Amino acid sequence: MKRLPNTFAAIILFCTISAFASTQTLTTLANFNGTNGSGSYSALTQGFDGNFYGTTERGGTSNGGTVFNVTPSGTLTTIYEFCSEANCSDGEYPRGGLAVGSDRNFYGTTQAGGAKRVGSAFKVTPLGNLTTLHSFCLREYCGEGDSPIAGLLLGRDGNFYGTTAYDGTGAYCEYGTCGTLFKITASGTLTGVYKFCSQLHCSDGGSPEATLLQDGDGSLYGTTAQGGANGLGTVFKIAHDGTLATLHSFDGLDGVFPSAGVVPGPGGSLYGTMGTGGTSDFCLEGCGTAYRITRQGVFATENFAGTNGVSPSGLIRATDGNFYGTTYYGGSGTQCDAEYNCGTIFRLTPQGQITTIYSFCVEAGCTDGFSPDAALVEGTDGNLYGTTSAGGTNNLGTVFVLNLGLAPFVETIPTSGNVHASVAILGTNLTGASSVSFNGTPASFTVVSSSEITTMVPTGATTGTVQVTTPGGALLSIVVFGVR
Repeated sequence: MKRLPNTFAAIILFCTISAFASTQTLTTLANFNGTNGSGSYSALTQGFDGNFYGTTERGGTSNGGTVFNVTPSGTLTTIYEFCSEANCSDGEYPRGGLAVGSDRNFYGTTQAGGAKRVGSAFKVTPLGNLTTLHSFCLREYCGEGDSPIAGLLLGRDGNFYGTTAYDGTGAYCEYGTCGTLFKITASGTLTGVYKFCSQLHCSDGGSPEATLLQDGDGSLYGTTAQGGANGLGTVFKIAHDGTLATLHSFDGLDGVFPSAGVVPGPGGSLYGTMGTGGTSDFCLEGCGTAYRITRQGVFATENFAGTNGVSPSGLIRATDGNFYGTTYYGGSGTQCDAEYNCGTIFRLTPQGQITTIYSFCVEAGCTDGFSPDAALVEGTDGNLYGTTSAGGTNNLGTVFVLNLGLAPFVETIPTSGNVHASVAILGTNLTGASSVSFNGTPASFTVVSSSEITTMVPTGATTGTVQVTTPGGALLSIVVFGVR
């Protein structure tokens, strides 16, 4: 959850600073109005149809949150309203993002509701037909954890992986802020992988709140918002056999209570952000940090300092090799004051340089939105898409797009497979594609639509980049496809 600075005075001051303001133009695609959702706190996900899908924590008929899609041109459609069933047995208050499966459906979690009132995992079709896959329950009954805040990750084995923020009956879990890591199949069979606070004083961490990352060998990486050697959160690795290794324990000077996960960077390093802490004097408790950590645990950090934002959310790595993210506060929006708390879009180089790309609240009444509290997503067209949690014409948040001229690309679902396995390739303007190859090995294919190609892993293929040749040029995958 977002942890706020303990003073707004600094916010008002640095919102008047314009030295780092960017001239980038941001386009608001849609406004939330309550009926179609309110308060989006999760990254968008691009579907097979080229549209973007996401969740809002509130809004809809019962104010239990929604699932929506939005086209790249800005048409927003609510496809499901939570708490539509008696006693909210279908879940309520989704805060995590959606994972798209090979079956074209979307998978996610709610942090409350469900048959046992403490959260659920669900599947929803692009047309809005929702199936509750699992209802979590309190530890005295199940020990599986409850209140999943993070979204799900589609694993290389075709299953989904996620976390619960509370309970789980770890051996040293005293106050419920422990949590679990679990695996769930597309049909809803849930298996526990790890219970946090299994080590003395919760040195292995507690309360994971961010979506996981999977490595090529099947290992899972993530963060916990509590626990560790200093009680301030951790970065962890869980091997495919369920063994946990703590890669780093935060100490306040390098950040406090991570609620965002990690993303891969050059040389095998992991990159992430901390919403508070750090050594900046501009905020009483620190303005947050961006950090880099090697797989061996070597750690480096860069501080946010007000002018370049305060309280960053998660990162993505874009086609230019840089990282992009948002901050909840900060920036130089001309309408920013104690009520309109601004926020920014920033660029982080692999070497640690932070640059403000866009400051929110540059439009009268903050109609461009403010306080973005979710990671961005790079669409296959190269544009950055995201949401704000507030502002817009109804002050309930927006969906936006920012064109930085980044290169278009393709992505595969799944991201690994055996020879002759079926693979979907998603992209933009794929009509007229003339060739597909897996790390240089040609593959037969069928163009389904302008946003989708179907293919199979060809004989002789090896792990590497997938390439699609179109009339507009060659498109490469950002994520390496692993041939098993």
